[in-house]
Amino acid sequence: MSSDTARVEAWLRLLEGRLGIDREGRTVWVWLLPPGLGLVTALVVLFMPGVSADMGLFGSVALAVFGLLAVTVICSIYLISFDKDHNQDAAIDELRGSGHDGDPSG
Repeated sequence: MSSDTARVEAWLRLLEGRLGIDREGRTVWVWLLPPGLGLVTALVVLFMPGVSADMGLFGSVALAVFGLLAVTVICSIYLISFDKDHNQDAAIDELRGSGHDGDPSG
């Protein structure tokens, strides 16, 4: 099991490298989130009463596949856009230390 886990993790790191994404210090398992959310969207479209009631089987499946692909792509774009985002980095003062030992007088 751990060899499969290591293999999947290595593949995800390779994917990040090919996309040019530097997610230093963050887990690669975050990449399972986009297809997971896409799958949830597809299942909701297929099984939620009233969402695709009058579409028939072909229309329901087509809408579910579209939801799966669209949500997966959108989530992946958001993950890629947070590469080296300044809002995700620690403040400079936190990295260097605050310069004092907590004494409010200076």
